Amino acid sequence: MNKKDTILIVDDMELNRAILRNIFEDDYNLLEAEDGEQAVILARQYHSSIVIILLDLVMPVMDGYKVMEELARKHLLDELPVIVITAEDSTENEVKAFDLGASDIIMKPFEPYVVKRRVQNVIELTLHRLNQQELIEEQAAKLRESNAIMIDALSSIIEYRSVETGQHIQRIRIFTKILLENVAYVQYDFKRGMRDIFPQAAGMPEECQRPF
Repeated sequence: MNKKDTILIVDDMELNRAILRNIFEDDYNLLEAEDGEQAVILARQYHSSIVIILLDLVMPVMDGYKVMEELARKHLLDELPVIVITAEDSTENEVKAFDLGASDIIMKPFEPYVVKRRVQNVIELTLHRLNQQELIEEQAAKLRESNAIMIDALSSIIEYRSVETGQHIQRIRIFTKILLENVAYVQYDFKRGMRDIFPQAAGMPEECQRPF
């Protein structure tokens, strides 16, 4: 499993899993869990290939609510959309499921075609959002690379004019990077991009830091 083409079906009733299996087995790889604890284990192990989780609420060991809480705690809920499929049709249960991060709720008994279309809609929206995030991150990485090239060029110009000043800029950038990776990162959990930007800014010539 090396791409997002897998549905995780979570239900303690074999008959319910069989019905869902019959709907999706021709189009997706399937994983099945008969309780919430198994679901969390499979989600952690195969999160890179799982495209959606179809989740029952009332189960032994760990119910559906606890599953969503655990996925959120492990930061998996953003990339693993959850559709709750349940016979618990109270408004309170619906509100709680949505508050915990469910993308949709389907009531049992259900029409197979409706389930298939709603699942496909959520999958398409989620993949589109993830692709957009990847594009944004790629553009941000290219921008950081361009900034680094520009700062290196400015530093080289200054070093040409003054070897001591140019070497001082390079030392400041190196020291700042070491400080962030060995001290600040541990205390403040800076993201990789921020740890790349700070050394560049620290080494930027003073005249380039002034506002226009």
